[in-house]
Amino acid sequence: MAMCKKGAVVKPEARAAAPNVTPTLQPQSSFLSMAVLSWTIRDVLDDSLYKNKVRKIPPTYDSVEQFVEVQSVLLLEETRSTICSAIRSHSEIQYCQLHSARQCGASSLYFLDIDLPKTRSDTAHCHHIFEDLDVCLLSSAPIGDSTLDIQSCSLAIATGVGRDINFQRSFRVLMSNHGDFQSESIKFVSFLTNIRIKMETSIILSDHDEKSHDAVKAILELYEAVGKKCTTCAGLDHFKDGVHSTNQIKSVISSLRCSHQYNSQLVWAPPGSLKGYMCTIMKDLLHLNPKVLICLPTKASVPEFVMDIEEIFGSCDALSDVIVLNSVRGMEKCGKVQKVFLENQSQELFCCLTQTIGWMKAMYGLLGLSSFSHTRCKVVETCEECNNSGLISFSTRLFTERFHVFLDHIRDAVTYLINHPSAIPLPEKNSGNLEELLHLMDQFASLLDEDLTDDCVAAAFGLTSATDVIASDSTYSIANSLNEKRIGCITLMGELIKSLKLPQLKDRNGIDKFCIENSRIIITTLVDTIKLHGLNMDTFDILIISGAGQIKECDLLVPLLLPMRHIVVLGDHLHLQPSVHSKICKEAGYDVSIYERLQKLSSEKHMLTHQYVMHPLICKFINDQFYNGKLQNGPNVQSVEYNKVFESQDFPVYSFMDIPSMELVHSENGNINSAVIYGILKQMCSGLNNTSKRLKVGVLCLSNNEAIDVNQLSNKRKIHNKVNLEVKFIDRLEGDLFDVIIVSTIVKDNVKLNNVKRNSLNIAHTSARHCCCMVGESDALIESGGIWKELLDDARSRQLIKPINANKLVADERFRNEYWKSLQ
Repeated sequence: MAMCKKGAVVKPEARAAAPNVTPTLQPQSSFLSMAVLSWTIRDVLDDSLYKNKVRKIPPTYDSVEQFVEVQSVLLLEETRSTICSAIRSHSEIQYCQLHSARQCGASSLYFLDIDLPKTRSDTAHCHHIFEDLDVCLLSSAPIGDSTLDIQSCSLAIATGVGRDINFQRSFRVLMSNHGDFQSESIKFVSFLTNIRIKMETSIILSDHDEKSHDAVKAILELYEAVGKKCTTCAGLDHFKDGVHSTNQIKSVISSLRCSHQYNSQLVWAPPGSLKGYMCTIMKDLLHLNPKVLICLPTKASVPEFVMDIEEIFGSCDALSDVIVLNSVRGMEKCGKVQKVFLENQSQELFCCLTQTIGWMKAMYGLLGLSSFSHTRCKVVETCEECNNSGLISFSTRLFTERFHVFLDHIRDAVTYLINHPSAIPLPEKNSGNLEELLHLMDQFASLLDEDLTDDCVAAAFGLTSATDVIASDSTYSIANSLNEKRIGCITLMGELIKSLKLPQLKDRNGIDKFCIENSRIIITTLVDTIKLHGLNMDTFDILIISGAGQIKECDLLVPLLLPMRHIVVLGDHLHLQPSVHSKICKEAGYDVSIYERLQKLSSEKHMLTHQYVMHPLICKFINDQFYNGKLQNGPNVQSVEYNKVFESQDFPVYSFMDIPSMELVHSENGNINSAVIYGILKQMCSGLNNTSKRLKVGVLCLSNNEAIDVNQLSNKRKIHNKVNLEVKFIDRLEGDLFDVIIVSTIVKDNVKLNNVKRNSLNIAHTSARHCCCMVGESDALIESGGIWKELLDDARSRQLIKPINANKLVADERFRNEYWKSLQ
């Protein structure tokens, strides 16, 4: 079974290969890969291709076979629709030009030699780096070119790219097998989408082995088990944290501590509440030494979550049992916490295992003084050091420099060994010797920093006669203490060099595997749980699924191949939802998250009620509109220190900036949008010179085209050296957090306003930590009704509507545009 009941330890047989193994040239075959490679472009663009095959998702499934049948067709249709959407949005597609496409091995396998300088990046000037299972479009001209016949193009799947994706290089693809495309005509390859998790899901749905069958069964059992309590554990709750252990989550923690039965818990986690919950869970359960797997919905949610974990543990050193499987690329904001990512942990372990003994031997030789010659020796005739012309004269400065270099490396290695006892278990004697060695070497370093002469130290070390030095140097007693520490270090290192036995790992894959298997808390996105398959993993005590409101039920198949005791599903049906492109799939209920489906079946609902992210003024509107006023503000966001960086600026925490309708009539809509946003940014940046903090600012537009236009504006001129600006379509937020959010509602008519989903306003507000500013025409929003009218009514009742002179901003914008043109 993929899920473990009644505390039994179950270790499933390995199905997938170990993580990051040398890539095979062709991915494992499944119905999805065969379908993609059989589709023509005409098939992809045909929205009715699977219309008569898709079935509506039932409230509950009667059998594993029914689940597989329903989900398989939905997966095919959604994959087709995702590729179709990318092709139709050809203005956003990134592509690169090819030098050549050569067949290699199988008839459908080709090697694409790309021309790196001739590539098109996205609006943020980022070039896509091709990865395994990227779906590509092969064409004779760029997509959107008037000379290109889109029907003559072909699909391909990138394969054999491997793990090193920090830079772009040529790669292999599996070509479509419909036979009407000539490889000689390929001139361009365009990135469409990645189907990695879809492919893995299809493999599970395709397999008929017991393990894949159990993964499906585990989802069906999740519906039955959610909310059920263990009668044995009832009334035995003991909680350590009185701040966060509210009544809403006491029973959740009690269930997770239960060893009598398999439990699954459903928790409603409004935005900003996760930190308090994780703090409670970790503090209450860490003394039980649990094995925990935490799955996040997207890569965008990883940095904030990892930094919250560091805050819970208190320091980076306390994170020795935590590992993040996602790539560290793009995670610069994590700062010191980057050390918990797999790539960095593997590097640290590699250095420890391969260099510890080497650095100890180097230090052993230095402290043994084997490189230094003797002077004024009493037995010159028989002393090897006196007669060896290759030795150097002793210098305290040189000795100190070498000592500190060796000490830094040894300290890093020894600290790693001490902090990872579960990964590298050491005999008690070795562990004690390592700690004593660090202590002795630190004492030696302190004495070495004293103002000692070369003759004094050389005499204490026995490199020269001490007779004259004792009489003339008052620090000789310190030098003698230094020598005693030196001898102590040599003795300990000699024992460790002989007795210390470290694991012998042959390659990088083996090191990765070792790191993962010996980590107690594993954090990853759903797709990267693939790296856990095939490892010798103990049963996980807890699987925490965060952001389950964004996750479809079939997405859980990948993590549920692993053995679990308890599952916690954290989500919010009023926030981010699963991303589904196909209208047919939406009508079948494919866009309903696993959290929402479970919530409908569960009689008991736990809601987290403390938020620790948004300033209270930002939180109030969404709290009243979406959470019935149940959210309470944590002490951190109520502190005067929370918005201290904005104290010197005349910039409101929460506001609606109103543009009179007559100004919209007399101005071009595009000019107003860019001009107003630029004016707001300029006002916000006015006081930033006095702070060291860099602000992450998000500008949200009501359409993708408007987002592209505003983004082009930001690329033309630098906003501020302490501002990182991102421009996004409001319906494409992925849970990113910003210091400041600016929502532009400037539109020519109300159609775009009416197209915005209600949840999107919740997401927009809760993406802002410190400031949230909306700009638009108040009359248009009131006329639109619904959530927009409610937003205006709330801002008016709190006197937060501020008029803005759009005509002046547009005039200033036109002046700036003319100025910029004159410089070009």
